[in-house]
Amino acid sequence: MIRKAHVGIGISGSEGNHATAAADYSIAQFRYLKRLLFIHGAWSYLRVSKLILYFFYKNLTFQLVQLWFTLSAEHSGNNMFERWSIGLYNVIFTASQPAVLGIFDRPCKAALMMDNPITYTYSQSGKLLNVASFMYWLFTSFSQSLMIYFLTIEIMKHDMLWLEPSHTNFHILPGCVAYTYLVIVVNLISGRLCDSWPFFIHFSIWTSVLGWFIYLTGYSYLEHIIGISMKMTDICWRLYTSVPFWMGMALVPLIALLPDFVAHILNHTMFCNVLDKVRLTEVGKQQVAGRKFLNSLYFFVVYGGERKLKLHESLDVNTIM
Repeated sequence: MIRKAHVGIGISGSEGNHATAAADYSIAQFRYLKRLLFIHGAWSYLRVSKLILYFFYKNLTFQLVQLWFTLSAEHSGNNMFERWSIGLYNVIFTASQPAVLGIFDRPCKAALMMDNPITYTYSQSGKLLNVASFMYWLFTSFSQSLMIYFLTIEIMKHDMLWLEPSHTNFHILPGCVAYTYLVIVVNLISGRLCDSWPFFIHFSIWTSVLGWFIYLTGYSYLEHIIGISMKMTDICWRLYTSVPFWMGMALVPLIALLPDFVAHILNHTMFCNVLDKVRLTEVGKQQVAGRKFLNSLYFFVVYGGERKLKLHESLDVNTIM
């Protein structure tokens, strides 16, 4: 019976450990089942669903940007991105986001989910990982890759940083520009997917973006140091001295992310589900607690010293009497 179930749960007892050995999960007492289902089960579904969708999204977006370049280059066989940049995309620049989503993300606190068992119905309904959600991320990847590639071309085509068309690696420079915008967009999408923002979310996003700039700068100067990376020689100097490059860093990710952010806001306000309502309860409690703290702090700063002084004076009077 345990083996035929989608997820087998065994309870260790005096009858032996045969059930726990055959099960996917084992618990010591039956009372632990509620926490296993309503907290760890719900969290596991949400985390795995987001991890799968994000993994497909980030890789498809990366490949589609190169596809648009291939069509523009008339199938010349050239890669828009430098080969080491292609290899390090999943190894460094977007490596930690799936792990962080799958380990640290949570919709709300465990105590709140225990008090509201109805949140478990959201994971049972399968609304987060289905054909519709997969098609949404497929469309998002398609649209964002189009915007990243063609906006990069439009922004940079009149700038003086472009290499001459006769240069054998003239496509590497716009490739680095598009790669920069791509890394920013993909990392910010991982933050949008998270319902909570612990330290590891911030660390994974900003270190990945910073890591790309460190890699770009160091790799551009290797030709001057040890005589390699001729394709990337002085690329960072051309980019960092270009005004359109920095303007595009603000505009291109904003334009690419705006449709997804608007859709996310509308979905969680106009069509909010049970989990959204419980999450709003937690946010409301945090805001009330924050206001109480500020009011207490204000009362202490304004009236605290005066009240202490009056109390001290009253004690002196009582002592004298």
